[in-house]
Amino acid sequence: MTGLGITLIEPAADEPPQPTGRAARQQRQLDQGLAAVAAFRGREGHLHIRQRDTITLDGDEYKVGQWLSNLRKRWDRLPPEHLQAVTEAGITATRSRPPGSSPQAPERSPVRQAPLSPTQLPQEGDAPAPCATHRRTTAAARPTPPPDASVIAAEDGLVHYLRQHAELVERGGYEIPADWSHQSQFHLLLALGRRHTPTPRPEGLTGMLGRLCYSNSAQYARDHQDEGLLYAEGFALTHVGLDFYLPHAWTVRPDGTVLDPTWDDEPGRVYVGIAVADSRLWPFDGGGILQDFDRLLPLLRDGFPPNALADRGRPLG
Repeated sequence: MTGLGITLIEPAADEPPQPTGRAARQQRQLDQGLAAVAAFRGREGHLHIRQRDTITLDGDEYKVGQWLSNLRKRWDRLPPEHLQAVTEAGITATRSRPPGSSPQAPERSPVRQAPLSPTQLPQEGDAPAPCATHRRTTAAARPTPPPDASVIAAEDGLVHYLRQHAELVERGGYEIPADWSHQSQFHLLLALGRRHTPTPRPEGLTGMLGRLCYSNSAQYARDHQDEGLLYAEGFALTHVGLDFYLPHAWTVRPDGTVLDPTWDDEPGRVYVGIAVADSRLWPFDGGGILQDFDRLLPLLRDGFPPNALADRGRPLG
């Protein structure tokens, strides 16, 4: 054919279809996030990215820590091609440790000595606080006395509060699919929650920074797993007389008693919540399990995975 002056044109290889619409927008966001992660690694020499970290990208400040936190919340729902891209970039499902630290002895900053205000609210988006510490003993554990009548009455008030909010959801006309496991976080707590008994702090305990109860409790439970502590989350009463219920997180011992690394020992506190046995669900980056929409929605729809919760505490009744 070439002798006749005709040049054959080889057919072009089939190109993969380009994403459009929402998929295209997600791809652009992923590309921008990966570019920010690469720029952070180039600047700092590592990928220990805290939630508050930013990087200058194309002349603008980019919240690379927030992007990475949101990405990890969706880790199990990432498309395969996105998961491959972030994995190749060196990103893992959990936050890496600071350079030079070891899993056995994580580096800690000095902790605050002053008592913490009982009215401080947890805030999503803050960095984990320095870990609370307490003196470990090998003495046999003392039997936990049953809660007195005032504590039980205050717990009853908190349970009533949860029921009131569950009824408001039911009367609110929300279109919640009938096959969902729970209609709201209040329904979830009423179905799965337990009363966790408040107890005085161990001798020598130094509290963690306020307004960070979710990451505080996850970190404290991880650092004291040898004592059987688990992360717990739900609602708590600041103290009797104020009757102010707050979303809150704490740790719970095998006997169902509370060790709260964030709040001090104000008398009259009560706690109703779930004890989470699966540490992969613990919110080390803050935000909580029941207060973070991306974490809560799958639990309302599908329920908790098998063996994710521990039956610690007393029934709600």
